[in-house]
Amino acid sequence: MLNGDESASRELVSLQPGRIACVTMQRAGALNAFDIEMAEALRHACEQALRDEATRVLMLRGLPKAFSAGGDTACMRADPARNPARIIEPLHALIAALAEAPIPVIAAVEGVAAGGAVGLTLACDVVIASSNARFNLAYARLGASCDCAVSWTLPRLLGWRRALHMLMLEPEFDAQAALRLGLVNQVVDAVELEATVLTVAQRLAQGPRASWAEMKRLLRLSPELGLPQQLQAEAEAFARCAASADFKEGLAAFAEKRAPVFGRGS
Repeated sequence: MLNGDESASRELVSLQPGRIACVTMQRAGALNAFDIEMAEALRHACEQALRDEATRVLMLRGLPKAFSAGGDTACMRADPARNPARIIEPLHALIAALAEAPIPVIAAVEGVAAGGAVGLTLACDVVIASSNARFNLAYARLGASCDCAVSWTLPRLLGWRRALHMLMLEPEFDAQAALRLGLVNQVVDAVELEATVLTVAQRLAQGPRASWAEMKRLLRLSPELGLPQQLQAEAEAFARCAASADFKEGLAAFAEKRAPVFGRGS
């Protein structure tokens, strides 16, 4: 998707930093399944990208032709008392970091996304899937419960009854079903995925960083707050945006009937 120098963590995950930072899962031969090392490498790469002030958009993808098969069952079988928790801990820390991230996060999903990898996509702000994407939430097949915030995001997107029905009775679905359910934003042909995701990322990277951050925070807060508290949170967020250079640029561009150029003062 993007070319250039990459810093790798034992070849499991690569990070290409920049205005549009790209984190690529590339655990060859394992469909990018999360073992302990893979989970920790993914968390490290994403947190490194988020710490970089130059990053305005974070993109997540998997190569070759798979997002991730979820938790590595061989790793869990090796020590079922300890290894599942050692995989889950860094992934949960990563999902919390993505929720708090002040920038947009995009997932490019091609091929399989299973278990915790579905949770990871749902934790992203924008999800673009290829037409060959396949989603699998078959936790019950392993005698397990869901992880990676699936139990938090799925009922908020689908409602409690439909979320439970999906987990129990329809855990596997394709890209078009995910689109109908509102679990992804867009479905494109596999050959168009790279260009489509990059186009969306470029649009977001040109936007107002403070505005994106406040909108993400407000939307995540809204299910937990009453209307008076949400109105107060909106007023405070607007005031913070109004103090930014991007807001001044937006007002000037509107008055001058031109497109705004954000980011010059941030």
